[in-house]
Amino acid sequence: MEKDRSKYWQQSNPSVQVDHSSKAVAIDRFFMDLMGNAFIKSGLEFLEDEQSVRLREQIEISEIAASPFHEDARARDLQNRFNALGLEQVHIDAEGNVLGMFKGTSSAPNLVVSAHLDTVFPPGYDPSVSVDEDNVLHGPGICDDAAGLSLLLSLVRTFKHTGLRPNGNIWFVGTVGEEGIGDLRGVKHLFASRNNIDGFITIDGAGSNSVGFSALGSKRFEILFTGTGGHSYGAFDQVANPVHIMGRAIGAISDMALPSTPKTTCAVTVVDGGISINSIAATAMMQVDIRSPEKALIEDVVENVRQCVEQAVDTENRKMSPDGSQVNPVSWQERLLGDRPPGQGDPGAIHIQLACGATRALGLEPELRPPGSTDANVPVSRGIPALVLGRGGKEMHTHTLTEAFDPEGAYLAAQRAFLVIIAMTGIDGICGGCMEP
Repeated sequence: MEKDRSKYWQQSNPSVQVDHSSKAVAIDRFFMDLMGNAFIKSGLEFLEDEQSVRLREQIEISEIAASPFHEDARARDLQNRFNALGLEQVHIDAEGNVLGMFKGTSSAPNLVVSAHLDTVFPPGYDPSVSVDEDNVLHGPGICDDAAGLSLLLSLVRTFKHTGLRPNGNIWFVGTVGEEGIGDLRGVKHLFASRNNIDGFITIDGAGSNSVGFSALGSKRFEILFTGTGGHSYGAFDQVANPVHIMGRAIGAISDMALPSTPKTTCAVTVVDGGISINSIAATAMMQVDIRSPEKALIEDVVENVRQCVEQAVDTENRKMSPDGSQVNPVSWQERLLGDRPPGQGDPGAIHIQLACGATRALGLEPELRPPGSTDANVPVSRGIPALVLGRGGKEMHTHTLTEAFDPEGAYLAAQRAFLVIIAMTGIDGICGGCMEP
């Protein structure tokens, strides 16, 4: 059960009273007063005025290729930028994450504000960015997550500009391995190596009004079928066919009944095998992606997939050797490619309500996102207050080579993140924070 943190709403202004019957009203009143503070107002104005600086950095970062497991060059660039901005304890950790601390007035609580370094594109892609006559930025990865990384830098400059120091430390982090088979290796390492993270925000996803707080878990497998292989005619009735077995398994997986609430999915996404049209393959391979916001459902589907594979292998092997002699059989093995933990957030939790209140304070209607797969999966699964906040602007063709970012109003996402950070950490003389060490 969440602790009573109503003390958070008590600002230096004694006229602010908490309306316990309506948390949203109290939070809206809190942000109204917060935005009337001269230092906060200065920070919000700074973020709007410096959007052009953020966009320039967004382009520069995006033009440094950062394929999965090849984020080194972009990591070194971000490290240099953190150092230039005067963050403390700037370093690249053992997994490749880039960390820099904005020191608060005390050693705790510690809030991580992150964006991911990697793109979805394989090595060799052209990271060049162009800007059209409508000021729309075009380039692979220009949104996801170069826009998030540049927003981090804007936030650092804003805290420097205002002179505001939070009650605890803010760790700005560029993570590796968020996309695809990176399997959240960066944020997993971050939490495995640190036990003092009290809150987490990742800048990911589109828009300025979305609020993510729940984690869509997944397990990803590669299943390899191995047989003898042979001539497509001469060995036809002598060896079991791995491709036929894979086809049987895929058909069974396709017919599998899956829960619709909560939405749970299972898809065969990649297949491979064979060397020529006139050969029975010696091997066949398929990759399977299983997703659900509930761990037990993921495990149930994993077991059902295994049963589909076992039955397909057994059926084909018996077809070749009905007497059970198992001559030239096909065997199978699985390899785990990804394991992202699920987790359910409570929309009534204070950090989520604060994000909604900050959104409303900027004249936007908050939109609670369905469970997603982001760096926030790890803290959500551990019960640590975590948010996924959008990068702002308008995104088009994300995860394609024609990715594009329309920056109109993108500063609103930066302003919201600024307000949420302050509300979570607290600043002496202005407001308390909702996090506890």
